[in-house]
Amino acid sequence: GTTNLDAVDIDGAVNMAADLTMGANILMADDTSIGIADDAERIEFDGSGDISFLGCNVGIGTASVDELLHIESSTADKPVLLIENTHSGNSPAKIKFLKAGGTGADNDQMGEIAFYGQNSTDQLEEYARISSILTDVTNGNEDSNITLQTMKAGSMTTTLSLVSGDVGIQTASPTAPLTIEGDATYGDSSTFMQLDIQGATS
Repeated sequence: GTTNLDAVDIDGAVNMAADLTMGANILMADDTSIGIADDAERIEFDGSGDISFLGCNVGIGTASVDELLHIESSTADKPVLLIENTHSGNSPAKIKFLKAGGTGADNDQMGEIAFYGQNSTDQLEEYARISSILTDVTNGNEDSNITLQTMKAGSMTTTLSLVSGDVGIQTASPTAPLTIEGDATYGDSSTFMQLDIQGATS
């Protein structure tokens, strides 16, 4: 029947049948967790200052969580992911894609950004993709590429590729510093483009 206690010391489990409203901070000891169980969905606090979400997906703005992190908003121009660096030097903030899990192999995919939207029949479609592949993992002779693909007439098409220092337009396999596959058009009939070509042409 007591409603106001200065201190409570409980040694054992506590089962709550109603909401618990706190008027101050909840302080967690090192290597403890809050969750369903210590081996299930939980938020874990460790002694090195880290907080981990374990055994669960995390939703922000949604209760229907589809991925490890799912951010949703019905507001225009939202959600926005802000990564800010306030250091006074010239080093930037970064997004790091790490492909790990043993010794690397040729053609390992390092990372991908996919752009999805709905078509005229409300089907979810991938409309564009930026991806990177390790084409050669030999130590001291590593090669990689970045490919930008866009949808063309219902098929994902390579639009721009950066391959081991070469650039390809509408080809994933450039054979020179610049390789263009197909016709090239610049401006209209009254506009001209001048090319200064050094080296062999084909």
